[in-house]
Amino acid sequence: MLINNQLKRFYEVGTALKKIRDKRLYRETCDTFEAFCRRYLDISRIHVYRLIQASEVVENLLPIGNIPLNEGQTRPLTKLEKSEQKIAWKYAFDLASTEERRVTALDIKNGIKLLKTTELPNKTIAAPLILSPQLKKSYDNFFAEIKQAMNNNWQTVSCEGILKLLKGLIKFLKAQK
Repeated sequence: MLINNQLKRFYEVGTALKKIRDKRLYRETCDTFEAFCRRYLDISRIHVYRLIQASEVVENLLPIGNIPLNEGQTRPLTKLEKSEQKIAWKYAFDLASTEERRVTALDIKNGIKLLKTTELPNKTIAAPLILSPQLKKSYDNFFAEIKQAMNNNWQTVSCEGILKLLKGLIKFLKAQK
């Protein structure tokens, strides 16, 4: 409940401030938007603009369903085009979901990095990038087995055997494109 209230607050505040700015409602009491922000809100114009940008990002992401929980999570996304915001946020959300946790700033940073390094047709539709929780768990188990084999000086598993399996998997996946 508290999280929903916080989310609702920063989004609603940003939306209201945008309306005040865009419709110039501040002119009833102040000459400039900056003067209004200082006099009535006691916050800087820069922070007000951050809140407005955050509400615009949330508005853009609402159709996805999973949206940022606070204004800080939206900051890196404000520098992207609207279509890119959706893709980067989906990547970040998927990264966190594979570990069944909330999205962090690092997830968002990595989501943007993935967006910038992934070839997408017109960058409008993001193919599922991240594994399901079950497949992630299988991968983690596989990786743990590899580390165990390394610790045992490759007595029960050969490094070449693992590399051969991985090359086969890569070949299989490339053939599916």
